[in-house]
Amino acid sequence: MRRAFALLVLALTACGGDPSGPVGEFQVEVGEGVALTLRHPSGLELTITGAGFRSALGVYEEQFGSFRIEDRPQGDWRGAARLEGASRDDTGLEAKLVDDAGAPLGRLTVRPSPGGVVLRVESADADVNRAFISLGCDGADAGGFLGFGAQTHDVDHRGQVVPVWVSEQGIGKVDTDEPADVWFLVGTRHQSYLSVPTMLAPRAGASYGLHATTFYRSIWDLCASDPDTLRVEVWEGAAELVISPGPTPLDVVRQQTAVTGRIPKAPDWTFGVWMEAIGGSDAVEAEAQRLRAAEIPASALWTEDWRGGIDQGASYILEEDWRWDRALYPGLPDLITRLHDQGLGFMTYFNTFVVGGVDVYPELRDGGFLVKDRRGEDLGFQAPDFEVSYLADLFAPGARSFVKSELKAALQMGIDGWMADFAEWYPADPRAVSTSDGRDPEAAHHQYPLEWAVVNREAVAEAGADDVVIFHRSGYTGSQSQAHVIWAGDQRTSFQADDGLPTIVPILMGLSVTGFPVVTHDIAGYVSATNPPSTKDLFLRWTSLGAMAPVMRTHHGRAVRDNWRWDRDADTAVHFKRWADLHTRL
Repeated sequence: MRRAFALLVLALTACGGDPSGPVGEFQVEVGEGVALTLRHPSGLELTITGAGFRSALGVYEEQFGSFRIEDRPQGDWRGAARLEGASRDDTGLEAKLVDDAGAPLGRLTVRPSPGGVVLRVESADADVNRAFISLGCDGADAGGFLGFGAQTHDVDHRGQVVPVWVSEQGIGKVDTDEPADVWFLVGTRHQSYLSVPTMLAPRAGASYGLHATTFYRSIWDLCASDPDTLRVEVWEGAAELVISPGPTPLDVVRQQTAVTGRIPKAPDWTFGVWMEAIGGSDAVEAEAQRLRAAEIPASALWTEDWRGGIDQGASYILEEDWRWDRALYPGLPDLITRLHDQGLGFMTYFNTFVVGGVDVYPELRDGGFLVKDRRGEDLGFQAPDFEVSYLADLFAPGARSFVKSELKAALQMGIDGWMADFAEWYPADPRAVSTSDGRDPEAAHHQYPLEWAVVNREAVAEAGADDVVIFHRSGYTGSQSQAHVIWAGDQRTSFQADDGLPTIVPILMGLSVTGFPVVTHDIAGYVSATNPPSTKDLFLRWTSLGAMAPVMRTHHGRAVRDNWRWDRDADTAVHFKRWADLHTRL
């Protein structure tokens, strides 16, 4: 009798009865209007309170890897008034979204996922390219909202509107997301090299996470416009959120990285002390000898200028060739062997810029391997060195093969890894760039830094190397499974709160809770364009913080001769050794 009753209930549900019931670990309850409540055994309860769509035109102005973005609406938001025809089966729950007049807008689905459940709203209109989902927001005393990758100003983003967009971070920052007059130089509050649409809400016994499955721009209103509403807007015709139920913060990270990817295992030497060394073969070898004489427990030297470098005023500027500079580094393979004999790895530098006239430019140009504009011509722009540059087209198979061949050539020399710099500069405006495989440039912008990480991993794998470490500045969803190490980017050599030493802790926290636990930063900062070079006090304090990071690493910075160094005086050398020793014991 009980079996017959259960079958009757199932039949009624399938034929339009009450669609409420379990989806994955959640109990889903369909309410009035568009209300849909998800309850988890941990005590977590989330209610979907709204969804809607509209069309708009995104306008992207770019200079020096920074973007000034304008959204031009092509109509008003059409918000869903209610759910119709809700039904549930073994695959989840589905319902139609309709407006006040009963006109169809799209559909809503809730499906099980390795990360929890996937909530998706999708427009029925192919011309729609904006979508949002709103959820009820718990009170401010319940807890904060962490994440979104490398965020400089805050660990908790409650009460903020966070735009997720990968770009240059800027030299210094304003306190808001309104662009400064010199927007191409000065960053906004949430401007970030590595920005991800992933958030963790730590709650007592019922922590949860949200992740937007998109390569497009998204905007997270974290109970800022309305204290009772958390709203996620995605710049495409569907908004999809993975809701991870925890219940602990660690559980949330585990669930989210089941979707976004998990960090690859790095060799043991990764977690040692990396010391910068530049200036040519003799200078690098002399630095290695100083380090060993001072008993600094360095595991690697990393040398940015292996491709060449020039003095420019008070700064030392890297040349943009891709290949070994034989004049500056004569006998480099033999030097690498000698460093290995001392227990030191040797790391170098790569990026995807192709400055006109550099060693690889003719091959990339003639092969059609550069990013193109709408006219089919190579898309040129002003590079950091103010020369005309282009980008290697990582979406083109031939270009990928060429780039990997250059990386593998470095590995064949005995190089143990490198800084994989930039990749934030890929244009996003469809009126400016033509992608080689037809993908939408607005999505390609976020796929490019991911592909840069993938190309690096593929090169290492194809070379059969298993003791190599690549560290990246840029990234997006998916980079979690490709990058051994993330570095925090180019801070100012200062104590300034907008872009100096104080920004490191928020950056590390935001990265770690979104699946990037192995992070490093430039001890004493990098940029001195708008502030003095690093001082002894700054170096000492940043050294202490650097020792607490998974990877302790120095950088010469732009003002090479004026920035403070580990061996500038005896006090500094003793201090640096003490903290380096502590780091190796952690």
